[in-house]
Amino acid sequence: MNAISMATGAVQHIVLPVGDLGRAADFYCRLLGFQPVTDYDTFMLLTNGHVTLTLRPRADGESPWGYTQFGLSLPGRTELEAAARLLADCGVPHQAIHHFADIGILVLSLRDPDDNRVDLIVPADKG
Repeated sequence: MNAISMATGAVQHIVLPVGDLGRAADFYCRLLGFQPVTDYDTFMLLTNGHVTLTLRPRADGESPWGYTQFGLSLPGRTELEAAARLLADCGVPHQAIHHFADIGILVLSLRDPDDNRVDLIVPADKG
C-alpha cells in the first residue's frame, strides 16, 4: 500500500454525549481527577492536564451508536489498585483489573453515568 501517513501524538480531546452535564462533570471531577475549564450553555470542558474532555448533552431522541470508550493512563499498578478501592468505596461498579499479557498492560474498566466505558491503563511492568 502506498499510503502517506502522518505522525500523530497522544489523544488531545474526547467528546462525550451525556444525559446530564452536572452529573457527568461530577463523576469525572470527583472520581477521575478532571478539573473544569469552562462551562458553556451547550457543553462543558474538563481537563486532567493531558486531555480535554468535552461533555455535551445528548440530543432529544439521539440514538448513540453503541457507546463511547476511551482510556486514561495511570502511573503504575499501585495507583491502579488504589483506583479500584476508590471506585468500590464510592459504589461505582467496575471490572477486576485485567492483565493483557500480549500487549503488556493492566486495565481496570468502569462505566460513567451515561454508560460510556472508561479504561484506566498502566504498563504491566510498572509498580
